[in-house]
Amino acid sequence: MPNKTFDHLPNEKKEAVIRAALREFTAHDFTSASLNDIIAGIGIAKGSFYRYFNKKQELYDYLISYGLEKKIQYVKRGKEPADDLFQLIQRMVGSYIQFNLENAELAAFMQKAAGENTAVRDDYLFLKNGRKILSGKIKESQERGMISTRFSEDFVFFCISQLLMGSSDYIKNKYLRERDISEYLLHPSDDQIKEGIVLHYQQLVEFLKNGFESSEENKK
Repeated sequence: MPNKTFDHLPNEKKEAVIRAALREFTAHDFTSASLNDIIAGIGIAKGSFYRYFNKKQELYDYLISYGLEKKIQYVKRGKEPADDLFQLIQRMVGSYIQFNLENAELAAFMQKAAGENTAVRDDYLFLKNGRKILSGKIKESQERGMISTRFSEDFVFFCISQLLMGSSDYIKNKYLRERDISEYLLHPSDDQIKEGIVLHYQQLVEFLKNGFESSEENKK
């Protein structure tokens, strides 16, 4: 985490550090990312940087925490109560896509970090209490007869989480091929790809709905 000197910087200077670090860590993996290039991008002396962070790992960890918090706050702003599990997933996915479009540089870094670390991937997908909210909505939907009780709550959660986490690999293989997802987020030039990504998540929700929704007999 940053030193107190960084916390006391004006927002403009903090943003300069963040932008320079995002560029370097998105262009390279953690090991090959150059701290010297980050410092040069900020435009400060090396000694000044070490008043902000003690080492490269601290800066990297700070960026991940920063990205998670930004996404949490973004999702909270547009939060509306969901009537059922499938509406919750639709709104969650919709807000994630919109966040990526509006915060491309940050989203590109977070996607790259998520691809390198499964713990970061899980946190970025479910945010802080997303697992609890999703599990609660599964239980509520089963109690209301909206999704089948033929499947356990744990199994439904497993299927949903695996499909959501695997979507990045599916999208990359189908639409991006040799391009990295983080690279695409920085240069989303192809509208067909955007439409394909949106369609993918629409189909995913429809697939879940058809698989887990209660039959008409169970609803009566």
